[in-house]
Amino acid sequence: KKVNLNEFELMETVGTGSFGRVRLSKHKKTSKIYAIKMLKKSEIIRLKQVDHIHSEFNILSQLSHPFIVFKT
Repeated sequence: KKVNLNEFELMETVGTGSFGRVRLSKHKKTSKIYAIKMLKKSEIIRLKQVDHIHSEFNILSQLSHPFIVFKT
């Protein structure tokens, strides 16, 4: 099942970087807490980092770790 951002209540910012920020969020139905990485697509494209973002996604999606949850 695909997850939609509307299913979460965005809370405070945990960290920021060149392309966006990580925000603490709570799933509205289950009340579970997650960290959501939100990227600025325009900056990624402008700085020609699209391949790096795809690589990061592919690497993280292959990991099996309790701190990494992937729903695509």
